[in-house]
Amino acid sequence: MLNNIFLVGGGEFKKECTNMDTWVLDKTNSVDPLVAIVPTAASHESPHKAAENGCSHFEQIGAKTTVPMILNRLDAFNEYKLNQLSQADLIYFTGGNPQHLLDTITGTPIEAVLKQGLKNGVIVAGSSAGAMIMGSDMRYQGWRKSLGICDRLAVLPHHENSNPESVLKNFSDKLKSGLNMIGLSASTGVFIDNGKGNVLGNGIVTTYRLNEYNQFRSGEQFQY
Repeated sequence: MLNNIFLVGGGEFKKECTNMDTWVLDKTNSVDPLVAIVPTAASHESPHKAAENGCSHFEQIGAKTTVPMILNRLDAFNEYKLNQLSQADLIYFTGGNPQHLLDTITGTPIEAVLKQGLKNGVIVAGSSAGAMIMGSDMRYQGWRKSLGICDRLAVLPHHENSNPESVLKNFSDKLKSGLNMIGLSASTGVFIDNGKGNVLGNGIVTTYRLNEYNQFRSGEQFQY
């Protein structure tokens, strides 16, 4: 059963995220949690700024931080950076370009670090692009296979302005194939634990299954 996955709809590291990220930090069960901020998806934008924002945010709520600066596939084989990842209690992939993120880490030792970490109780988190790659399928310039940490799932970030009826209609073929979808508003997250999705943050989470959608707010749960 899938545990310790935290999916965020974008707008990470903002003031509105403080309460939900504090809640997630508590789930590490560490008195001195270490958070690894991974800005791979922002490699072609401003990865150092993304890392700085993440470090500042998590340090303000009581965590230590480290930044494995994994910007390309060569970095994904770097032993020092892999060690930074493996020592973290929470691994957080920032937003940016999901295809670059997926291309950078697929088939590299990072996949093994993530899977072993999850077995050991590490929390794996992603916002926007970072959340999209966690699913089995990803919609970015068309549909494509993703990392597959979350089976039969596609994550739809920045979902606050989407019309659920339209989503249900437009993606009906994917839903018929057995794929489930989670639409996440910005600065809103779902913590998946013991088969349940725990909704956090100020926005709405929309789940899509064949012929139906449901919406949830902070403090509510749904069956994953």
